[in-house]
Amino acid sequence: MGIQGLTPWNILLVFVILGWLAAKQREGLRWDMPRNITVLLLIYLVVMITSSCRMMSDLSGIVEWAALTNSPPPTTKALISEYFINSIKWVIPGILIFYGCKNRQRFVLTVISIIGLYLLFAIQIIKWMPLGMIVGGGDLARRAGKILQNEIGINRDTLSTMMAGAFWASLQLRNLVKDGFQVFLIRMSNALILLAQALTAGRAGYVAWFVCGCFLGLLRYKKYIILVPVLLFLIFSFVPQVKDRVFTGFSAQETQDISEFEEQYIYGGVNWYKVTSGRVVAWHYVIEKIGESPLFGYGRMAMQRTGLASYLWTNFRESFPHPHNIYLEFLLDNGLLGLVPVLIFYFLVVRYSYSLFKDRQNDLFTIAGGISLALVIAYLVGGLGSGHFYPVEESFGRWCAIFLMLRVYVERSKIAGRRDSQIFIGQN
Repeated sequence: MGIQGLTPWNILLVFVILGWLAAKQREGLRWDMPRNITVLLLIYLVVMITSSCRMMSDLSGIVEWAALTNSPPPTTKALISEYFINSIKWVIPGILIFYGCKNRQRFVLTVISIIGLYLLFAIQIIKWMPLGMIVGGGDLARRAGKILQNEIGINRDTLSTMMAGAFWASLQLRNLVKDGFQVFLIRMSNALILLAQALTAGRAGYVAWFVCGCFLGLLRYKKYIILVPVLLFLIFSFVPQVKDRVFTGFSAQETQDISEFEEQYIYGGVNWYKVTSGRVVAWHYVIEKIGESPLFGYGRMAMQRTGLASYLWTNFRESFPHPHNIYLEFLLDNGLLGLVPVLIFYFLVVRYSYSLFKDRQNDLFTIAGGISLALVIAYLVGGLGSGHFYPVEESFGRWCAIFLMLRVYVERSKIAGRRDSQIFIGQN
């Protein structure tokens, strides 16, 4: 109806929050998050708000970039909606999970919902990337880059990282069921998510999948160490275009008959321009710009506002509205003072997830810790080539998994302190 933000998702969120408000007093729900996490979340919020305010103070670079790319300049209303409201709203469902997921039934429903979200993304990817239309590695990359962004609304590299974590997270569902048919459904879901990730052609996600599987295998499930090469063999055999995509830039042929521009990015017989899909060009200038303001950065959307995006497009015809690296982007926007507390937050998330994942007292510990650990590790590794530290649409499932893990972490501490915890009733 022409009203900014009046979408089905936002309408649903309003009613969910109203339901939570009605239940909060009735169920005696309270904020019992560990204090260090609470403080870090507040700092995270302050950094994002401050960064967005700095962005709003000078939009000239964003307007210039829009003109260069023949895009309409963003309105003030749209910027406020996207960079103030949306950055908070994608985290709200996770916060509600932490408040309300206090019994086994809710825990199971939440886990199924989180994995179900990624399964729906996987089905969409498979729908738009049918195997019969893929005839070569280049076609796989081009089709994924062009179609997935338009049809799903998320770029292929980010989708690949999402599916990387989702595959290993979905394996944790096996700990919830014993029925043979349910196990079959879970295995089918695992296979669909893996196939979807292969079809994204996102190499950062491929690396994240490999690292995440090895990491979880070394921590607890040694069979993952065997599973990784087996799955790689199957994917390379049935979707050989994935193998072509993985090794792009590493063959001797790709270091020959190239432009002088690309020649400067050949090191050790590897064409790093092709390996990074041109990111190495942008990263050089981003790092230089970070060095000019290492502590405070330049505010959100600094890639465009400082003129870096326009410079790269004008001089190299390289389109980089952001650095395609979560660490460099946050450093450029917010400096070390903004990045350090965020890294500490994710360090604690990994630490708490690891603690639960390794705890053999209860299957729910393993499930909550394993799902959070898989999604976060994949994100932190895949973030080297795509994504954002700012909460965005594709981070929704990850935030839900993090807050579910924190709820279970708090409930475990109650058991250790001989206090009542309903979530683990009926478990070993």
